[in-house]
Amino acid sequence: MLLVGSVQGTAPAQPQQAFLSLVVNEVAKGDVIAAIDGTRIWLPVAALQKAGLQGFAGQRDTLFGQPYVLMQSLEPGITTVLDMANVALNVTAAPQFFFENVVTMQRRRPVDLEVSHSAGGFLNYSATWDETAGTSGYAETGLSMFGNTSLVSAFNAYPDGVVARGLTTLTIDRARRRQRAQFGDIVAAPTPLGSGPTVAGLAFGRDYSLDPYYFRYPSPFVRGTATSPSDVEIYVNGALVRRMQIGPGPYRLEQLPLNTGRGDISVVVRDRAGHEQTFGSTVYLASGLLRKGDQDFQYVAGKLRDDSGEAPVYRDWEAVAYHRVALTNWLTAGYSAEGSEHVAAGGPTLSVGLAKLGEAEIQAWASRTKSDTRGNAVYGLYSFASRRLNLSATAQYFSSGFSNLFMTPGSSSTPEFYQATAGVPVFDSGSLTYIWEARRSPAGNFGFTLPDGSFDASLVRSLAQSLRGSFRVFRHAQITATATLTNVRGEQQWSGFAGLNVVLSRTTTASVTYSSAPGSASTFIDLDRSVPVGVGYGYRVTASDVDRGTESAEFETNTRFNTVRMLYSASQGGDQQTTSFTLEGGLVGTRGGLFFTRQLQSSAAVVEVTGLKNVRILADNVPIGRTDGRGHLLIPDLLPYLANRISFNEADIPFQYSVPVQSQLVAPPFRGAAFVKFPTARIQARAGSIRMSVDGQEIVPSFGLITVKVGDGEVQSPLNAEGEFFLDLPDGHHTGTVTFKGKTCEVGIEAATSSELVQKLGVLQCGQ
Repeated sequence: MLLVGSVQGTAPAQPQQAFLSLVVNEVAKGDVIAAIDGTRIWLPVAALQKAGLQGFAGQRDTLFGQPYVLMQSLEPGITTVLDMANVALNVTAAPQFFFENVVTMQRRRPVDLEVSHSAGGFLNYSATWDETAGTSGYAETGLSMFGNTSLVSAFNAYPDGVVARGLTTLTIDRARRRQRAQFGDIVAAPTPLGSGPTVAGLAFGRDYSLDPYYFRYPSPFVRGTATSPSDVEIYVNGALVRRMQIGPGPYRLEQLPLNTGRGDISVVVRDRAGHEQTFGSTVYLASGLLRKGDQDFQYVAGKLRDDSGEAPVYRDWEAVAYHRVALTNWLTAGYSAEGSEHVAAGGPTLSVGLAKLGEAEIQAWASRTKSDTRGNAVYGLYSFASRRLNLSATAQYFSSGFSNLFMTPGSSSTPEFYQATAGVPVFDSGSLTYIWEARRSPAGNFGFTLPDGSFDASLVRSLAQSLRGSFRVFRHAQITATATLTNVRGEQQWSGFAGLNVVLSRTTTASVTYSSAPGSASTFIDLDRSVPVGVGYGYRVTASDVDRGTESAEFETNTRFNTVRMLYSASQGGDQQTTSFTLEGGLVGTRGGLFFTRQLQSSAAVVEVTGLKNVRILADNVPIGRTDGRGHLLIPDLLPYLANRISFNEADIPFQYSVPVQSQLVAPPFRGAAFVKFPTARIQARAGSIRMSVDGQEIVPSFGLITVKVGDGEVQSPLNAEGEFFLDLPDGHHTGTVTFKGKTCEVGIEAATSSELVQKLGVLQCGQ
């Protein structure tokens, strides 16, 4: 303060340096070295840039070996006030001089996420005894190897004793690039005009599930400006979704938490003085588009696998491909195709974002067979979704000569299909939807038969109109009803459906449904308790008046080691009855040992709480089970490449143990296991006394202090008049530092496991 005051008072010819606290738009930015020349104030250019300012020019000069800018030359966009009382320089800048603050609203990859992988193998098994069909079985075995590589093969055992190999696939994942390569039996991704065959060969493509935190859609965003530090509330469709604080300057809210469709965004900004501003915007999230520059693709080639019999048969060579590229955030273009030695088909695909009016997709294919039969097909889709109105339209057309890998010319059962829907909310408790549908399909689908009573497969045109309503009548009850009028072959046919669904508890629901169609009507009753993710049971009981009455009862229970399912069913008024029993489970061998468990469907994790048994383990706060005698537990139902929060129940940790890490975020590999370790330290009281050697004499360091470093912390104990101490220490060797009248020395402490409440260490010698 004296330095600043003397500079202003004497106004020397040369600028003088002064240490000041820099405050920009009410936010402290640390200390700066200013240059003051009378009433003129200079600041380092680098200091202003570090404080978040950009795009300013002003009068500049080199002072003290670095560029400075005269603050008065930045007015009126940037103003400066020298606060002598607080030795601070208050700078107020217009919003355009700040860097834009980009805030991502959707979930981001946790910084403490550990991508864990342990090599190992698994065996899934299932055995079913059916009173009518006999005994059958299923087995699936796999290896999780280096990196994100897995090999899986399945086998089926039929009641007649035949054992057939299922799909066998080697999968190599490149998670960071969202790419997957596969060798062996591969199920190709279907397209609207394609077939999606299963082949034995190879495949390479994009798989967005490998990076669940990647946002592949064009990101709607909202921009605004804060003149000072402010509290911000973000509302989506009237619901508060986020509260946060932002600094002064422009901001951009990206990846807004929207469902597919149109959303009304409202941003409320309140500064520290209580001034409030509200910014509104309408955005549209189009899930059929890709983010600009992104690509989605898959290429598959191999021999067609035919599983129509008990054992697989491999036939012709086939290839399937699709590739989409986002040219802009509102236009994604590409192609899809498939072919064999008998047929080739394919064509372009186009997805377009229509701003706030929805999105559209169109695909057009041409085909040609080996015999030179040609055809074409078109598929189109339009959709619009919002809080007040949902619209969709679908059109699909196959010419008589069109074919693909599964469809021969003229074999399409529905060569024409057109549908349009419109839905609106009603009283905030339900919705009404109108559906218009026209198609060309077999007459037998509408109950028409040939003179001999068999199914009429001739194609006829039909026009149907439906009105569907869904309403919540009570807090835990919902009614759904549909009425449909169909015109076909000059006849009008009414059909309908009505259902009541009641939530009885968090896991149990009951429903009653009634449906009618030309010439038939039926009623169904269902009581369902879902099976929990962890250990527990569930059941389902159903009954109907179909076929003179049908009933079924299914009971399923999960243990730590397997799943047991029992089923009883009866039909034709009880004349036909059957009972079945299924036992399924798995065996996983990986780091930590060999585990009997439920079937490994996706990924798993071995949890170790070092040396402690019977500790309850939780996955995403859901209890899974307890550790065994070795302190291990296997969790079989985790999502690959996604953060799974693994924790334990602190009440199960004995008081003499400490566990520094309470929870961990772990991303396991696909069809593999992660290893999650919670190290424990056994804490026990240790008592003893210190004798200190000073100048060759042994003394008692009365009322001194002993300090022991444990991990990242310290444990201390004062010494009494006899030099005795009392410390809580984990097992192991420790070094203690004794302090007494300005002198220090070190002493070794052997903390051994003891059944006694307090371990007696005796007299310990401490020398300088």
